[in-house]
Amino acid sequence: MGNAPDSRYHRPVAHPSQSAPPDYTVRESRRAHAVRIRISTCGDVEVVVPVGFDSSRIPSLVAQHAESIGDARARIRRSRLAAGTADDTSEPPARLVLAALEEDWHVTWTHDPSKPATVRLAGTARLHGAADTTSLDSWAEALRAWLIGRAKHRLIPQTEERAEQLDVPVPAVRIGCQRTRWGSCSARGTVSLNAQLLFLPSRLVEYVIVHELCHTVHLNHSPAFWRLVALHVPDLAPVRDELHSAWSYVPAWLAARPSA
Repeated sequence: MGNAPDSRYHRPVAHPSQSAPPDYTVRESRRAHAVRIRISTCGDVEVVVPVGFDSSRIPSLVAQHAESIGDARARIRRSRLAAGTADDTSEPPARLVLAALEEDWHVTWTHDPSKPATVRLAGTARLHGAADTTSLDSWAEALRAWLIGRAKHRLIPQTEERAEQLDVPVPAVRIGCQRTRWGSCSARGTVSLNAQLLFLPSRLVEYVIVHELCHTVHLNHSPAFWRLVALHVPDLAPVRDELHSAWSYVPAWLAARPSA
């Protein structure tokens, strides 16, 4: 997790070295004081640089860490296999297990290329859609939209209720499907949460929400910030450790990049 409301994103950059990841994303952050290389919950590589950093230096910096990046991505792949989330991204998933909500959705698709991909609720535990199942763009985008809608319905009220309990003001709560962060907090106090949190155990979701709400008081990771978090998360150390590998709960189709 992190906070960089004044950052701007760049298109993925192909790296010429065969030993380095095939591509990475560069993000300028006003809060960054040094270059950081982040591996996302889905195995994507993000290079965070201070504003005005010489972009010509980035390829060599990535090359210097090519081996560790490769090792990290390999660990992600092994963890996904062990957790059963390294599924085939060529077809829609048969199930959506939302651990945070204790929901297990069965996914049924009807093949109708003449209609746009849609997701609609039928009964209590089944999704139906009309989609070209040969196109990742079609069904994956429909499922992402449904997931974001489900997260808005559940995570926004949960965050607002927790904010009231912590007695902190939150002007807005936003839900997206970010590739590198579970959550963030802007300088104005707006909390942004990742819809993929729904795949995580509820204890991790609770921690992410509390973490971001504490940023409305301390917009940094200072000792004072961590003391405040610990006040509301008694088992802070093990929960933080568990969150480091929480990407293994997220299905592989969310990590796949649709064609441009």
